[in-house]
Amino acid sequence: MIKSQILTTFFLLVLVFAMSCDREPSEPTWYLEQETKDYCFFKKGSWWVYEEATSGAIDSVFCYKDEIYIAEPDKITAAFVEYLAVQINSSFYNKNLSFHSQSCLLTDGKQADLIFFREVNTALSTVLYYEVPNIDGEPCQLSSPRTIHLHDYDNYLGYDKVRAFETQNPLNLSFMPIQTIWARDIGIIKRIMPDGKEWILKKYFVIQ
Repeated sequence: MIKSQILTTFFLLVLVFAMSCDREPSEPTWYLEQETKDYCFFKKGSWWVYEEATSGAIDSVFCYKDEIYIAEPDKITAAFVEYLAVQINSSFYNKNLSFHSQSCLLTDGKQADLIFFREVNTALSTVLYYEVPNIDGEPCQLSSPRTIHLHDYDNYLGYDKVRAFETQNPLNLSFMPIQTIWARDIGIIKRIMPDGKEWILKKYFVIQ
């Protein structure tokens, strides 16, 4: 009798476990658009060399860390979110900086991919880029200050599939661009800074 009860309990536990494995998660998973990754996700060892348009100064930018993973749901998204980060070092500004991207909700409830930019180990960040499938120019709840998608170019400075963005009400930090121009599979090809410096890409090597 006892042996029969033990076997029955065992089979019930196995059945419950099997059912839990087949159950779909209650929260959705938000994956980044592949196009977003093509513009911003580059692996450790990638590098870019920029020249300042007026002074001829050089800024060598090196990617020393990359990561991509699915983050747990939080109070804002209530969803599993694909998250990526690319950490770089700027020789001119002598700072470790980070691009990180994730999906967020727009004010009208639509989903969008955002690329944030900040100094490593600080919370202060701004949005440099966003990707909204089939939508253009929408403000986002999490983009503070707001960023505007200026224009798409078939070709710009000799690069194909180029997108330009401008930050409204910028943070006014010397290393924080107020305008960025991105080329697919290359990254930022031009950045305009608060002090008027214009950094133009001269050489690069990327790993995706």
